[in-house]
Amino acid sequence: TKAYYHLISTQAKSRNHILEAKDTNILKSVRYYSQNKFNPYKLAWSLVYASEINSEKIGNDSLSLKYIRKAASIAEENELSNEILNMYIYNFWGNILYGKRPYQDAIDKYLVANRYAQSINDTAQIISGIINIGSLFLSNHEYGTGRNYLERAINLITVYPEKARRLPHIYERISILLYGGR
Repeated sequence: TKAYYHLISTQAKSRNHILEAKDTNILKSVRYYSQNKFNPYKLAWSLVYASEINSEKIGNDSLSLKYIRKAASIAEENELSNEILNMYIYNFWGNILYGKRPYQDAIDKYLVANRYAQSINDTAQIISGIINIGSLFLSNHEYGTGRNYLERAINLITVYPEKARRLPHIYERISILLYGGR
């Protein structure tokens, strides 16, 4: 169906980091799967990508939160135990809340996403989550906890050197801690 085509094409664009604000065909997928309740899995994924477009590309966080909450609700109500789907839901939810007070809300979402990432051994998501959590603790002036998370990320990167491109971001956060946070 066209709805499925919109879903998989949006998914491909998201994973290749080429989504644009005009990529709103995913809303057709949301409408279709909302009206035809036979596939909650595809509806949840459609809502995840609608949330991503609205938050990251259009800047409408309130609509984005509505979509991501609905995706989480559908996944829970239908007992969708797909770890990848749930990891994306909670990671995008954390992304929407990132930098907004209270920081603990975003931290909680990233911690849930991180548990799912660990269950499927997604090293890139684990490292990203740990960096985000550490950065949020630093923003909340919880320097020791923030430093501990960032050091965990560094330790993981030493085990997975292909992730070394993330090191400058971590060192930047630590330098802010050492020179600006005391």
